[in-house]
Amino acid sequence: MSLRPPTAAAIYCRISHDPSGERLGVRRQEDDCRAEASRRHWATAAVYVDDDRSAYVVRKPRPEYQRLLRDIQAGEINGVMIWRLDRLHRQPRELEEFIVLCDKHQVALATVTGDVDLATSQGRLLARAWGAFAAHESEVKGERLQRAFEDRAHRGIRHFTGRVYGYTRRMTVNPQEATVIKEAAARVLHGDSIGEICRDFNRRGIASARKTSWRPTAIRGMLVNPLLAGLSTYHGEIVGGGHWQPIISRGRSERLRAFLCDAERRANQASVRRHLLTGVLLCGRCGSQL
Repeated sequence: MSLRPPTAAAIYCRISHDPSGERLGVRRQEDDCRAEASRRHWATAAVYVDDDRSAYVVRKPRPEYQRLLRDIQAGEINGVMIWRLDRLHRQPRELEEFIVLCDKHQVALATVTGDVDLATSQGRLLARAWGAFAAHESEVKGERLQRAFEDRAHRGIRHFTGRVYGYTRRMTVNPQEATVIKEAAARVLHGDSIGEICRDFNRRGIASARKTSWRPTAIRGMLVNPLLAGLSTYHGEIVGGGHWQPIISRGRSERLRAFLCDAERRANQASVRRHLLTGVLLCGRCGSQL
């Protein structure tokens, strides 16, 4: 790695959780990084910010981090300034890949809270130790949150903030939508197919939760949800009663789940012969699927 001050340094900022969207956390990181870069006489070329992005969950990519890697590979960046090492990585594997990349392109790395010299064996050992500790910290935090969510579910408290059809966001019953749910439940138990109900709802202009046309999968998913019977779930399993008013009885909810989740019935439905353009063509009069 180069011993001279970088002539094109990058500032990388990241924060895992920013529910307000005000970016205050990453702004503070950027201010501190700019001050440290100025103190070291580093010339700042670009700022990369991943706001409300986790470095631990690898299945959710960090766009700005990926852009930083591409710019390093292209030779446009020869220094990286971060607030602390765990802002850059919380996975040991990613850290190892970054060490190799920086070594190949002679990229200097510095932190506001303390130097990390990846050019030395001692610096790499320290970086790996910090990376392992950060990964462990994230795992412990995840386990703690999971346990908290499970406990809330057992106490009948929802931790999912999205709105469920039939209820407001505060989990009070929406009378108009509740009437639609009760009708769909009664018709399924009476023998009507979900496809028939779906076409009828769309023909009558009844909007779904997303204010769009109904689809059979949406109606089925709605009717098998134990929440409509005032039941609390955790990972799909019923764990107790919820602190909200039920729309349908528990007995009716059990009958719906037993009927709609029956493996043999769903297998028979899957084997029904479907013709070309089924579900694609629409009726010119009512707009229903043909």
